[in-house]
Amino acid sequence: MRDVLQEVLVDYPQWVKPLLFWIMVGFLVFAVPYVAGLSI
Repeated sequence: MRDVLQEVLVDYPQWVKPLLFWIMVGFLVFAVPYVAGLSI
């Protein structure tokens, strides 16, 4: 199972990794203040 996952990651086009990275960054940027606002 793990070998299959590694092969898929290797076969990914180069733009997918930055795209996922920026989605994660954007999620953190929006989610952290939102959660912080709820907890206050």
